[in-house]
Amino acid sequence: MEDSPVSADTTTIVDNVSPAIATFTLNPEGLTNANEVSFIKTCTDEKSGIAICDVEVSYENGVYSNVTSSPYSLTTDGNYVFRLTAIDNSG
Repeated sequence: MEDSPVSADTTTIVDNVSPAIATFTLNPEGLTNANEVSFIKTCTDEKSGIAICDVEVSYENGVYSNVTSSPYSLTTDGNYVFRLTAIDNSG
């Protein structure tokens, strides 16, 4: 008895396009006396999908740290810089 041939298909997707940051809204934005800010974030990538969609904050030009929830408490007067980082599954 002869074995049947075995075949396997593989697919490779090339994704050289950076993810699109569709939405990053910070409220309030700019100069404020509020003691917290809230944000809405949306990251999209039509080819490989999103691996990371993170909001980070830097206080007084310091090191950025991950913001895990919204609203975010502004515990001290000063300059807070928020940024959204998006990385797709292709890296």
